Amino acid sequence: MAQWKRVMDHGLEAWSRALSEVMATEDFAQLLGTSIEQWIATQASLSGKAAPLSGQAAPVAGQADQLALLVAEMRRLNERLQQVEERVGRDTPRRSRRRRAA
Repeated sequence: MAQWKRVMDHGLEAWSRALSEVMATEDFAQLLGTSIEQWIATQASLSGKAAPLSGQAAPVAGQADQLALLVAEMRRLNERLQQVEERVGRDTPRRSRRRRAA
């Protein structure tokens, strides 16, 4: 039993050191801050959807940031859609030529 306790204590100490080192970094702080802001914005937007029913307008925290992220994501999706359309457009004539030749 004493050996098992030493193994468990050693594991806890190792995890504690590792997490302390990771959590002390600026990258972790930024990631955690972003996650919290997104969670708050999501909660605010969910409660904001219920606000028009009650006749009250609820302010949305970080709305400008959310909008900027949404616009950037929509642009990436639009670019990806154009790439897919170009591929389909290039592939379609080849297929029709093969069928005509057959």
